[in-house]
Amino acid sequence: MIQFTKLRLSGFKSFVDKTELAIEPGLTGIVGPNGCGKSNLVEALRWVMGENSAKRMRSDGMEDVIFNGTSARPARNFAEVGLLLDNSSLSAPAAFNNEEEIEVTRKIERDQGSLYKINGKTCRARDVQMLFADTVSGANSPAIVSQGRITAIINAKPQDRRMILEESAGVSGLYARRHEAELRLRAADRNLQRIQDIVGSMEERFAALKKQARQAIRYKKLSHEIRQVDITIAWLEWKSLCVRIHEARSKFDEAESLVAQHFTTVTQLTKTQSVQSEDLPALRQSEAESSAALQAAKMALQRLEDQERDLENQLTETTENLGRLEQDRSHEQESLEESAGLLSRLEGEEGKIRETQNGEENTLKEKLAIKEKLESKVSKLEEDYESFMEKLAENKASRQAIERQISADESRLLVTQERREALTEDLEKAKTRFDEDSRLADLKTDILALEDKVSGLRKKADTDEKALETARSALDEARENQQECEKKKSKILTEINMLESILNSDSQDEFRPVLEDMQPEKGFETALSRALGDTLMASTNADAPIVWLARENDLSNFPALPQGTKALEPHVKAPDHLKAALSLIGVVSSAQEGHAIAPQLLPGQSLVSQDGAYWRWDGLHIKQEASDRHALQLRQKNRLQDLRKDAPGLEEKAEKAAQSCDSARASKEEAQKSLDETQTRLRENEAALSQHQSSLNQMTEERSGLFARIAALEEGLRSCAADTASLEQSLDESRRALASYDEKTMEDQNAQIEKLRAALAEARDSLRESVREFDIVQQEQSRRHARLHAIADERVNLQNRNIRSRERLKELETREGSLKEKLGALKNRPTTITADREGLLEKIGQMEHARKAASDKLAEVETALLETNKALKEAENQMGQAREQRAHAQAIVSSGEEQLAEVVSSIEERFETPPEKLAEQAGLHPDSEDLPDTDALKDEKEKMIRSREMIGPVNLRAETESVELEKELSTILEERNDLMQAIEELRQGIATLNKEARERLLAAFDHVNSHFKRLFTQLYSGGQAHLELIESDDPLESGLEIFAQPPGKTLQSLSLLSGGEQTLASTALIFAMFLTNPSPICVLDEIDAPLDDANVDRVCDLLEEISERGETRFLIITHHRLTMARMDRLYGVTMAERGISQLVSVDLNQQMDFLEEAA
Repeated sequence: MIQFTKLRLSGFKSFVDKTELAIEPGLTGIVGPNGCGKSNLVEALRWVMGENSAKRMRSDGMEDVIFNGTSARPARNFAEVGLLLDNSSLSAPAAFNNEEEIEVTRKIERDQGSLYKINGKTCRARDVQMLFADTVSGANSPAIVSQGRITAIINAKPQDRRMILEESAGVSGLYARRHEAELRLRAADRNLQRIQDIVGSMEERFAALKKQARQAIRYKKLSHEIRQVDITIAWLEWKSLCVRIHEARSKFDEAESLVAQHFTTVTQLTKTQSVQSEDLPALRQSEAESSAALQAAKMALQRLEDQERDLENQLTETTENLGRLEQDRSHEQESLEESAGLLSRLEGEEGKIRETQNGEENTLKEKLAIKEKLESKVSKLEEDYESFMEKLAENKASRQAIERQISADESRLLVTQERREALTEDLEKAKTRFDEDSRLADLKTDILALEDKVSGLRKKADTDEKALETARSALDEARENQQECEKKKSKILTEINMLESILNSDSQDEFRPVLEDMQPEKGFETALSRALGDTLMASTNADAPIVWLARENDLSNFPALPQGTKALEPHVKAPDHLKAALSLIGVVSSAQEGHAIAPQLLPGQSLVSQDGAYWRWDGLHIKQEASDRHALQLRQKNRLQDLRKDAPGLEEKAEKAAQSCDSARASKEEAQKSLDETQTRLRENEAALSQHQSSLNQMTEERSGLFARIAALEEGLRSCAADTASLEQSLDESRRALASYDEKTMEDQNAQIEKLRAALAEARDSLRESVREFDIVQQEQSRRHARLHAIADERVNLQNRNIRSRERLKELETREGSLKEKLGALKNRPTTITADREGLLEKIGQMEHARKAASDKLAEVETALLETNKALKEAENQMGQAREQRAHAQAIVSSGEEQLAEVVSSIEERFETPPEKLAEQAGLHPDSEDLPDTDALKDEKEKMIRSREMIGPVNLRAETESVELEKELSTILEERNDLMQAIEELRQGIATLNKEARERLLAAFDHVNSHFKRLFTQLYSGGQAHLELIESDDPLESGLEIFAQPPGKTLQSLSLLSGGEQTLASTALIFAMFLTNPSPICVLDEIDAPLDDANVDRVCDLLEEISERGETRFLIITHHRLTMARMDRLYGVTMAERGISQLVSVDLNQQMDFLEEAA
């Protein structure tokens, strides 16, 4: 058996990193908290085995299995899962047995779809699904028990539950192949129907070809007349274009001479313009230089005026700065005098503070000594007060505890006494009930009688089951025989109908051909068709266009056929009209013999061989490979005759088979009825037995409980007596202890505490007053220290201020001298600026006069040039118009030449002759003036075209197509026969697959039922259960029902059991399947969730038992500690990083070995 060894994941759902899960022999557990990705491992296994439903993968689309990213990880573009299979036993399908290790991978990319590979070779999804189906596994295998699978089995309909039985029988591969065969059969039926339609349409088309041939003759005649008109029209159009081109060339020559005249005028004006333009640049340069010099002088004048304004501003600013400097010096002097006064006041304040500080230290020490003395006194009083309070509290607590103990003991004593009285009463009642119960013996007697009856009914049920199985086998054989007969009958009737349809479609003419009245012997169809040929389609009706006339011929007067030949006439049943023709046709055994005898033929005689070779007296020879369309029709007629002879016998066989099937069905129903009655009686007696056993068990349990209750009551009475004595002794001790406490002592202690409390309060008041006085003296001392520090800081600041004021005064004196020097220099500059401005004004006047003269000279030259340009532009416009006229004439010539070239090309292409020779073909004289009107010819052509179009579509190849159609029809008929044979083979194959699946299913049912009975009893520690096929006699269409009887309950269907019982029964069914047809892997996803510890332990025992066989490896996802402890190894699925699953493993067997070695 193939074994699953390793599962590899990359980018699949939450397993973004490459992960490997080793699937080793035994029990492999997968644990982890909810939501960490455990079930993703199961889905990865199903996905790589070919799961195509996104819904069953808990996704909206198949691309959702690709890791979609988290806040810390980007999304992936693909997901890949690989599954490694161990094929060392070479038990895989034959296509994969050349490898001892098989690796199946499936990869999906976004927007690309899935890619399957087996051992690195790309394959189809179907190949992967068939590989796993042949190994009793797959994406939808019951061996993968996902969450909710147990519930699905419980809630499933019997028809759906049959899938478990099919997996055990290993018929999944057969079903897949049967489905493929059924698809091919339906496709073949559709193809056969299409072929029938094609044959019908081809025959209709063959009849229409004759009509099309007559239409083609008229069509060709009209086409010839239209061509002659086309030739005439084409020559007339060519002639007209030649005339138009000659006229256009004359107009072009006139426009060319006019352009030459205007060109001379433009040339003269252009020369004049050049001469006038030569002086213009020098004049413009002179005028520009005069303007630039004038502008420079004006700018120099503007700069002098700007300097004069700046000088006035500087004088004003310097005068204002001297005024501000005087104000700053007065302010600094006042600040210096103010600082000196502040320093004097600070020195006086500092002296007063130091005098007050000298007598303060003694006062502070006296206040501190008083405070410390009072603190010591308060501390002593507090200790005394707390000591007395603790002693008083202890005495009160002891007394209260004794009082509570006395109260509790009294309550307990009262309860004990009441309980003693109740126990005494219950003991008397229990003893009375135990002595009076006498039903146990009668119940045991009834149970023995029911057990004997149930045993007898079970034996009868086994006998009835064997009889039913025998009846079922007989019914299956009868049904198969009936189906075989019906198939043969249906096949023959289908073929008869098809042949009748074909032959009837071939005889749709008005007159019946003799071919339909002829019946050659088998093997002579081709010889008859070759000998008579198309005359077979002639009729014996005298009104037919081709007819065989009836003649009174004496065959003895006909010349004898050559020696060694025999006449064809005895081998053919034909009308008397053809006897003469058939008697002159001889039959030879081979082509060699025909070649040898052919020269001996007399006029009117011919030879033919059975394989279709033909020789006629005049030398005509047709070889056997030549096509013959009537031979097939003759063979079909013979085949139809044979089928009609066989049909009644097959119908009789089919009726007998149907009667046998009805008889077998009645026997089976009778056996089923007997079995049902026996099983009903058995269930009723088993229910009664179960009820009596339950009553016996209940009664036994009640007596055992009653006996135990008597013992418990007696023990309770003894316990009550002991408790009463103990409580009375405790009460005496507590009361003596309570009497030892004196009320007067407690009052004295309270008075002493009150005195201590008053003294403590007085001492605390004195301490608070002392502390307040000490704090006041200490605060005054701190304030004086702070003021002395502040005075020192202020004195330093004032001294620094005096230094800065003196430095500022020196700086102001320096700036005053500098400003006075600057003011003297500024007052001397205005005289120089005035002289420079007068010189520039005189120079600017001279420059303006020179610029005006240059500008006038330039204006005169530009005016003359403007007049010349205007005349030149007018001459150029006239020349442009002349050129446009020339271009228009040239365009007409070019267009005419292009049209002429197109017409010539069209004429040469359509008529394959130069246009000059068309007149001769059209019957016209080139120089004649009396030529036909082109429009009239075109109208005549349109009329002829309409006449041709009224004929409708014309097939010019009708004769050729009829021959081709005949060959094609023969090929299609051969293909139809091949297709009918393929359909029959497919039907036989489907029947064989159904038979094999039915046999496997019944055998698997017996094994699964046997294992289920044993496993149910093992899991429940008793009880019984069995499986039944219901709803249909055919195992392939029946449903699977589960009947179970847990210990102490009646036999009932699975849906009526409790939740835990349903889970155990479904688990037993799944494991029964494994024992019948072991799957290489079993995945159990939290099947232990609804079970208690005891049932989980039984399931684990069963898992270990199955795993020890070594045929199935288990992957078990669980949260149950007991299941974890029974695993051989554990894999933990963690999600340390949010959204990312990781796999860790622990081999428990290896850990146990380590512990044993350490011990």
